[in-house]
Amino acid sequence: MTASKDRRRSKRIKHRMVVRFEVGGVSQRGVILDLSEVGLFVQSDRILSLGSELSLTVGSGKQVVSVQGTVVWSLSKRIDDGVECPGGMGISLAAASAEYLQLVHRLRSQAAEAHRPSEERFDVYHRVSFESQGAFLTEYIQNLSRGGMYLATETHLKPNTPIRAKLEIPGVPDPIEVTGRIAYLMSAQKALEVGRAPGVGVQFVDLVPEAKAAIEQYLHRLEVHRCTPERRQVKEIPFSGSLGHYLVPEILLDLHRKRATGLLRLEFRELKTSVYLKQGQPIFVESNGRTDKLGYYLVQKEKISLDAWEASMREVGESDLRYGEVLIKNGWIDGAALAEALIEHHEEKLIHTFPWFDGKFMFSTVTEWPASISIFPLRTFHILFSGIRRWYDPPLIRSWMGLAPESRIRRVSSPSADAPIPPRVLRLLRLIAESRSLLEISAEFKESVDLLLPDIFALILAGWAALDFAQPTKETAARVSRKQAAAPALSEQAMETLKRRIREDHKRLRSLDFYEILGVRPTANEAELMRAYVACTAPYSSTLIENLEDPEACEQAAQIASWIRLAYDTLRDPGLRQIYARRGSKPSGAGRDSQIDIERYLLRGVQTLEQGKVKEAVRLLEAALKQYPDDSSLRGYLAWALFTKDPKEHLQRASELLEDAIQHEPADPHLRYFRGEIFAYLGNWSRAEKSYAQAVRLHPNFIKAAAAHERARDRRIAQERPARVRG
Repeated sequence: MTASKDRRRSKRIKHRMVVRFEVGGVSQRGVILDLSEVGLFVQSDRILSLGSELSLTVGSGKQVVSVQGTVVWSLSKRIDDGVECPGGMGISLAAASAEYLQLVHRLRSQAAEAHRPSEERFDVYHRVSFESQGAFLTEYIQNLSRGGMYLATETHLKPNTPIRAKLEIPGVPDPIEVTGRIAYLMSAQKALEVGRAPGVGVQFVDLVPEAKAAIEQYLHRLEVHRCTPERRQVKEIPFSGSLGHYLVPEILLDLHRKRATGLLRLEFRELKTSVYLKQGQPIFVESNGRTDKLGYYLVQKEKISLDAWEASMREVGESDLRYGEVLIKNGWIDGAALAEALIEHHEEKLIHTFPWFDGKFMFSTVTEWPASISIFPLRTFHILFSGIRRWYDPPLIRSWMGLAPESRIRRVSSPSADAPIPPRVLRLLRLIAESRSLLEISAEFKESVDLLLPDIFALILAGWAALDFAQPTKETAARVSRKQAAAPALSEQAMETLKRRIREDHKRLRSLDFYEILGVRPTANEAELMRAYVACTAPYSSTLIENLEDPEACEQAAQIASWIRLAYDTLRDPGLRQIYARRGSKPSGAGRDSQIDIERYLLRGVQTLEQGKVKEAVRLLEAALKQYPDDSSLRGYLAWALFTKDPKEHLQRASELLEDAIQHEPADPHLRYFRGEIFAYLGNWSRAEKSYAQAVRLHPNFIKAAAAHERARDRRIAQERPARVRG
């Protein structure tokens, strides 16, 4: 272990040079990307298996040295977002020769003597489009920094020539428009010597603030995840800062670890979300986003009809009843369904903040809750894993982490025994008790690596898992087999009894009455609450849930454990116990009537458009916008109505109105779908595909958007020419 740690401490030098090695008597060529006294990383088309021993000839011309090494990890060739990325091998060196050590020392000294500040460059492979001699070309970049990029292209571009390009980065909704100049050319011969494709170096010039911020945020994530992946495990996140530096799930995890109680404020452009936490657990979420309103959510999820929503809003405005009470009184929804929808709605509002890669956050301690909030048993880890799975694309995670199918993951710690971890994640944690590659995990789960990446990323953020570059030994494999063989299993009868009790308890506890959940009286003291909590949680410990193979039973058991924990945390706090009974809220204030009116227009507009009544929808939305000219959502829906009426005539105005609406309401799935349709009309299938995908993430049951996404993907694949990979 000590030797392994010493190797990891050896700082690697980023330097490209040619290396040659033999496989089966045939000479192979590769490129060193970084090296140190104890190891190096070689990029090559020929990847050897783990444990392979090889002799390497490093350098060219007079500077040639030989070393012996062993392959300890590898990355296979892969395709990220349509761009083919070369693979490589991590090689641990045996006793390095004096010549090799002198080479490393010389390169290290040269790096130390270079006093000019240099931007960190990352080897990434992303598509980029630009115009040259009147033609629009699509190529790819091979590295990126804050100051520029290396553009792989055979197109003849003169030094100092201005260039405008659009850089496509996975996970970033729109291409980043950059401006720059050609700083240098790299001929085919020179590129061959350093292992690159022929191309040009581009220096960024006069980047607009939006482009600069997008590149800065992306490179910051690369620095965090590739250079200091252990940061989240060793460094606390401040109570205030930039969302460009810290992801929302990272902030939530940190507050959960600290068991913090208070108010977390998140801001992104004009959107603001407030998250109330009790001992690290979210209990209530407020948002000013229009699509985060309860009525909009219930209609979108088909919990109530549009007519029921309109009638309920009128009745709420004319009576003293709360919104939920009106729905139940009129039979539009039952109490259990409403209680479940309220939890899901608050979780959704928090999940909608996960793609906020810009903005700010601030946490403040709060000891007394305002009378306007209610207490809900929100599922922290369900929010974490669902949000990451929805918003962080696998290509983005691969790029951030430098992951590949051969990357190895191992468990470094475990969540607490009573933490309501989703069953799928518990299974994954069990599987990586010993180091496993993503390919091995994929085979075990019978899922693609892409489907696993969001969960792997969440485990790494939580500090429960880490990348592992060590080669597994035969002793390790044997130890895992012994542990698995010794694992206790429930009998079939005990398993059926457990599942039946879970189903019955889940049905009984859905009413969200915390006193019933714990089985205590309203006068129960803290000691009585503790005894009740211990008794209630015993049947739902993580260890017991691990034995379940029924996904539905596992999910219900995890939800029950969450309800029990929050019931205990709430009832043992005198202040929370007093306000526990309040659920839902009644719209109030001078803007109540206009808010109801606008939302009626929006929902009715969607329905009218989907019925094909385009002219009627245009009249409806134009009248609404005339009455409420400052409402951006109305502009977005009017944009789509106008485009549907006559796409050629209204293209420019519709595009401008729609972009403005999305800036203010990024969580509206219909607006994302509308933008996808406009891109499809323009033949820009790549951007259409991304817009449709965003709509489906926001509204998983959006069948029309899902079908359009598949269609756009097929058209994009057919349209793209094969990626050219050189070098």
